[in-house]
Amino acid sequence: MRIFSATIISLCIGLAGVTPAPGNTIDQEFMLGSYVSTLRNLNTEGVVLAYRLWFKPGQDDGFSILHPRPLELGFELRGGCLWKPKDTGEGSLLIDLKYELDPGNDFGFYLLAGLGGNYSGVSYTEVATHFNFIERGSLGIRIFRFIIQTSYEHRSNAGLRSPNRGIDLLTVSLGLRY
Repeated sequence: MRIFSATIISLCIGLAGVTPAPGNTIDQEFMLGSYVSTLRNLNTEGVVLAYRLWFKPGQDDGFSILHPRPLELGFELRGGCLWKPKDTGEGSLLIDLKYELDPGNDFGFYLLAGLGGNYSGVSYTEVATHFNFIERGSLGIRIFRFIIQTSYEHRSNAGLRSPNRGIDLLTVSLGLRY
């Protein structure tokens, strides 16, 4: 499992060299986060490293429900090391949508929603599978190129196997956009 986590983290670092095609705008982000104890996180403790790739459409090219900023589409690759309830690793792949308000070049905040899949080496009694689906909502603040984000995510196997009570995780992350 440690090899799996190391592979995900290596892919995150390797993807940092991605460059946009001519005429497109791409933002990249690295995030480092930690799980926060809650009543429903089932004693999960560990750290998470994520790499995000954002495709930024022009003002007239994207879908927007709030004028004038379009929604941004992103892909996230994430690896984590857990030390509680079991010393193991995990990996996730998510598709994200982000709406960012950017009142100035030095400051902005955003709302993010994501869906994806996760593999965790932990055998939770409340979730019958190691492979699960993720639904996540996040709130972030950007100061210059630095990001502070909090996220709530729910993981479950979508009722494919019982039991399927699910696990709810809260994370706090720091990041860098470039």
